Amino acid sequence: AYLFKREGIGKALASTPEAVQMAARYAYAGGRFEVIKFGHSEDRCYEYDVNSAYPTALCNVPNLVNGEWRHIVSADADRSYPFALYHIKWRIRRTKRHANIPGPLFRRLKTGNVHYPLAGEGWYWTPEYLAAKAYAETVGGTFTISEAWVFDSATDVKPFGFIPKLYAERRELKKADNGAHVGIKLALNSMYGKLAQQVGWHVTPRGTLKLPPFHQLEWAGYVTSHCRAAVLTAALQDIDSVIAFETDALFTSRPLRLDTGEELGQFEVTEFLDLTYMQSGTYYGRAVDKKTGEVKELTAKTRGIDRGSMSRDDCLALMAEPIAVKRKVSVTNRRFFTLGLALMQSMDKWTKWLEVTKEVTLEPTGKRFHDPVCGCSGPGITKGIWHTTICPTAKLEHSAEFPVEWVKPSAVADLFRMIREDDDVLDVDNLASIVLESS
Repeated sequence: AYLFKREGIGKALASTPEAVQMAARYAYAGGRFEVIKFGHSEDRCYEYDVNSAYPTALCNVPNLVNGEWRHIVSADADRSYPFALYHIKWRIRRTKRHANIPGPLFRRLKTGNVHYPLAGEGWYWTPEYLAAKAYAETVGGTFTISEAWVFDSATDVKPFGFIPKLYAERRELKKADNGAHVGIKLALNSMYGKLAQQVGWHVTPRGTLKLPPFHQLEWAGYVTSHCRAAVLTAALQDIDSVIAFETDALFTSRPLRLDTGEELGQFEVTEFLDLTYMQSGTYYGRAVDKKTGEVKELTAKTRGIDRGSMSRDDCLALMAEPIAVKRKVSVTNRRFFTLGLALMQSMDKWTKWLEVTKEVTLEPTGKRFHDPVCGCSGPGITKGIWHTTICPTAKLEHSAEFPVEWVKPSAVADLFRMIREDDDVLDVDNLASIVLESS
C-alpha cells in the first residue's frame, strides 16, 4: 500500500462502465496450472520461468482516468488494441499429431473449476487474444471474435512506469549481497494482489458501497492474462514438448529458443538432467549448474507438503503399482486450523495446530487425466517415457463469470475468502465442487 501511495496509483484508478465490468469478470482467472504430461524421464528437461511476470505485465496497463471505453461489434473487433477485452469463440480439431495438445484459452465451469479445453467461448484480454491468434497460425483451429471493448488512452504515461527502475535497483542490491533487495522483491510481487483484493469491502450506514482502496479487476485481469499468454506463446515453439504450465513457468522435454536472461520479463532457464513430474508443483529433478555444468543436488518441489515427508524413491517405487487407486503417497503435515479449514472439517479443530494426513496421487487429476490411449505399455506408470493427458471437457460452452463478492455472492467465493491462505491443505482446484457437494 505504501508503494501505491508513494507512486500515486490511486489517481489512475477508475470505475468502468457496467458492461466492461461484467466482461472483466468473465475475463479474469488466475495463473495457468496444468499438467500436460507426467512420469519419470532420464532425458534432459527444461524449465523456463518469467522474471517478475506480474510486475512485467503491470508496466503495460494504462491510466484508466485519462481515456474512455469504446464498444466495437464490427469486423474491427478482430484487431490488436493495447488494452482491450475480446469476446472469443474457438474450436480446435483434435488431430493425430496433436492428440493431447494443450488448449489455447481457459474456460471456467459453473463449479468454479478452470480448464483449458479445445473448444469454448468467453471474454479475454489483449495478451490472450494475441496468443490465440498465434495458436491458430501454429496449431490451427477456428477463432471468432464477435465484439470487443477497447480502452482509448489519452496519454502514453503508464501508472506503473516506475517498475523497471525499481527492478534494476533490486538486482544491484542483490548482486551486492544487500538484504534490502528482499524488501523490493516483496513490494513488487504484492502489487497484483492489491488490485485483485476483495477483502475489506463493505456497505456504509448510508448505503454506499466501499471497495478495497486499490481494487481494479481490469488491471488484475490483464496481468494474469499477460502471464498466461507469455507461457502459451513460448510453448507454441514446440507445443508437443510441453510437460506442464505453472503460472509463470513452463516445463518442456526439449529446449526452446526464448529471450533468456536476468532482465525484467526475460525467461530464466533451469536445465534438468532428469525429471520426475507428477502434479502441478510436485516434482523432483537434478538440475544442471548454468555456470559450471555440474549436476546440483536433487531439486524437490512438493507444493502443500512439508519438506522431507515424501521422497523421490517413495514415488518411483509406487509408480510400478498396477492399480491406479493405490498409486498414492500418504504424508503427514502439521497445520494450523483457521476458520475456513475448521468449517470444512470440524469446528473442534479451530485455532489448533494438528497433524493432517494427506494422500498425494502420482498423476494429475482435475483439469486433465491420464489419456486412456496414452500408448504406455504394461500396468502402472511406465518409467522412462512421458505419459500424456487429456482435458475431459470438450463441449463448446461459455466460460462462467468470476464471482465478485459485492456483485454476485456465492458459497464458493465466501469459502475461498476464508481459506485463501490455506491452499496447501486443500486442493483449491477442486474446492468449488467440494462446496457444492456438501451444500
